[in-house]
Amino acid sequence: MAFFLRDGIYCQGDMEFGDIAVPERPDPASVWNGATWSIPFDVQAAAKIAAIESLRDEKIAAGFSFDASAFGVGTQILQNRGVGDQINWLILQSIAQALISSGNGSVMVKVRTEANIDIEMPASTALALMIAMASKGSSIMNTSWTLKNRVNAVATGDVVGLTAIDITTGWPV
Repeated sequence: MAFFLRDGIYCQGDMEFGDIAVPERPDPASVWNGATWSIPFDVQAAAKIAAIESLRDEKIAAGFSFDASAFGVGTQILQNRGVGDQINWLILQSIAQALISSGNGSVMVKVRTEANIDIEMPASTALALMIAMASKGSSIMNTSWTLKNRVNAVATGDVVGLTAIDITTGWPV
């Protein structure tokens, strides 16, 4: 479908308007400027922010990898697929904190990994693990905020500046 902005005319396929040939619309967000199709700057900026948020969500959902070799099982991942997992880790953190504050940091608690391996560890170790996972999550969030701030700081219309922002680097590993 082709679109001619000045007259608000929608037409099928390639059409000519006087001496201006309007090629087929390449993208639903494209706007005809009288000579070419282009995607408005605000649409491009919103798409870049949506891509940042998607990367953030991917990285959080990938879980938290940790070395569990001290427990005889090697590297493991604590899953973080959604709210249920997040609630689970907050409950474990609260239990570990309560045990530690009552002088029982050596009491064993169970941590279940993405591979469905149950690991028994002292509450003090479980709390350190939860803090490390929270720290990584915080770093992921901070990276997304920094990138979104960079997008928002680009002057309106500066497509080159917007395109120069690499949203794939700088994320915590």
